[in-house]
Amino acid sequence: MSVSGQFFLAQAGQAWTLFPGLLLFAGALALWNPSLAKSEITKGSKPLPFQWELSLFLLVLLLAGFFRAYAIDSLPAGMHTDQGLTGLCALRILHEGWRPFGEVFDYQVPELLLFYQLAAWFGLVGSSYFTFHLFFILLSLAAFPLVYWTIRQWAGPRTALLALFILAVMRWNWIETRNGYPSIQVPFYLFGALAFWTYWVQSRKKWALLLSALFVGVGFYTYQAFKIVPLLMAAIAHFEYWSEKKKNRSLKPYLAYFAVVLLLILPLLTVMAQRGILGHREADLFIGTKIVQEHSLKPLWDVWTGTLLMFNRSGDPNPRHNIPDHRMLDDGTAVFFILGLFLAWRKRKEPAGLVPFLGFGVMLLTGLLSTDPAHSNRLVSLTPFVAYFAATAFAFFWDQAQASFKKSLIPAMIGILVLAAMAAQNAYAYFVIQARDPQCHEAFGLEENHIGRNIEVYEKSLPPLQHYFIDPSYFGEHTIAFLSYPDRQDVLPMNIQDWVQNRVSKDKLAFVFLNPQKSGWVDFLNSLFPEMKVVKDEKLGVWDYECIIQKKWLLEAKPWRRGLDGIYISSSNWDSKPVIIQSDPVLNFTSKFDFPFTQPPPFRIRWTGTLDIPKTGDYQFQVLTTDLVQLKLDRKEVAWEKPLRLAAGPHQLKLDFEKDSGDTLALSLIWKKTGADNWEVVPATAFGPLPLKPALP
Repeated sequence: MSVSGQFFLAQAGQAWTLFPGLLLFAGALALWNPSLAKSEITKGSKPLPFQWELSLFLLVLLLAGFFRAYAIDSLPAGMHTDQGLTGLCALRILHEGWRPFGEVFDYQVPELLLFYQLAAWFGLVGSSYFTFHLFFILLSLAAFPLVYWTIRQWAGPRTALLALFILAVMRWNWIETRNGYPSIQVPFYLFGALAFWTYWVQSRKKWALLLSALFVGVGFYTYQAFKIVPLLMAAIAHFEYWSEKKKNRSLKPYLAYFAVVLLLILPLLTVMAQRGILGHREADLFIGTKIVQEHSLKPLWDVWTGTLLMFNRSGDPNPRHNIPDHRMLDDGTAVFFILGLFLAWRKRKEPAGLVPFLGFGVMLLTGLLSTDPAHSNRLVSLTPFVAYFAATAFAFFWDQAQASFKKSLIPAMIGILVLAAMAAQNAYAYFVIQARDPQCHEAFGLEENHIGRNIEVYEKSLPPLQHYFIDPSYFGEHTIAFLSYPDRQDVLPMNIQDWVQNRVSKDKLAFVFLNPQKSGWVDFLNSLFPEMKVVKDEKLGVWDYECIIQKKWLLEAKPWRRGLDGIYISSSNWDSKPVIIQSDPVLNFTSKFDFPFTQPPPFRIRWTGTLDIPKTGDYQFQVLTTDLVQLKLDRKEVAWEKPLRLAAGPHQLKLDFEKDSGDTLALSLIWKKTGADNWEVVPATAFGPLPLKPALP
């Protein structure tokens, strides 16, 4: 029934399948009574030889490394700006002496400890796209021994090995690893705390209690989701305290434990107190705020249903985290996870049942109390618990099969096939489906990543004899800034006015990176440098213009004397004083960073000059913008819908632009020339000599 239930739940595209899936799972749990079976959650009926245990552990660790490192240069398709910021902050610490303790807590996601760890790593192996991702792969794998030790203490080596295998092949866990997300720190510190706590409970070794407290205190300086871990440890401590025999019960070790934790997190608590908030991100994402604002419990319903269904049905919709709306777990893990969760509940009076159940429930709150209906990145700390629950159920049924098929290899063969199917389904989902999904592919700032990695390659393969001029819409973007950091003094914004007035540095070869909509800028540069090499470099479905200009051409260049005079007014009043008056060689503005404004709208711009028509014929004009424009030729307004008959030679041009609100800003003047089939940006060579005096409004 559970398998049938998962079959229906997996059909997330069909709404009607939800209730049959839930009913089948509910029926399976209602009819199943594990206490009647021949075994329950145990530490294994037969001891596992140490050599076998160590060998299997290392093999699983190797498998985990393979899934996290395979094709890491191409999957994910790029590096998101948040990860670029992480790398950039680490380099600032390493090379600029930046000490960000106070400043970093003004960031939405402060990652103080991670920045320093990554800085130390870069100091050892250097900084690059690959070494950045390798750091997170190793950080993820570092959690495996702690996860293994914790589960081994709960349920024995066999269940621990099964859980570790499931975690190793779990796509949910290695997506966050491969993407370089800071959330992957949480399992390391969380299971470090749980492992040493569990060992202290069993052995009463004080050093183990101290190490557990250190993991909690230090972990507080990692990803935001870790801030809930002290609550988890308090709940576990409460259970352990009341589980002790009365004559041995003492509060001293528990008070000492939380005193150490408090001492470690005191600097952070001081910063929080000074700012009056738990954290910027927490304040923005707390579901209670949204409930109050909307005067409705619907946001809570949406978040809870979305989060609880993400395991077996609908998944995380963010294409950086997951195939949109695809379940987070493979079907095998999904079935065993529900059954194992039920087993843990049945064993809730014992540490092997209660502690993981508490861990799962408390860490789940980081999703249930946020505004995101399903956030696999924030909830990646759940994956070891999911692996544990699935492993306990798998071990349970394996025991039953072995009892039924005595001295038969059938149970072992079936078990191996099921585990292999789980690994195969995860691998196919990520390396085939997710790798080919356009939304997943495009969610990583591909153009910025492409530019940054090209500069990274040039920095390693060429002598330091070039400048890199970056499109204004890309310049300063974190991924580019991180990947081009070793050449940062040679990475400059592409200011088209510098090229108009011939103010560009001429001492080095120039690489100019422009976004794909900047064909007008490319044409302008080609007019300045007729021998310029233009590369439409395409990789993984993304491309940008890369213009390569030799040093000798820069030395021979002259100022550009054609174009339109632009009068820029930061007001809704045409009579206001202009912010700037400048000569624009081409009207091909693709983002707000191409304009000279430094404040929000309203804006008014007027361009005047002449348009040289190369041949008498019919011409059609358009202005690509979302705001108000009016184009006049020879003092007559141009209609966009129909061609305009124009004689060869110069024509007076005036273009007025008005913007009163909004954050987007773009404008490109395009035409379809007589006899042409395609639209193109009106080239720089089509404008006449600059007028002696601009036409003021």
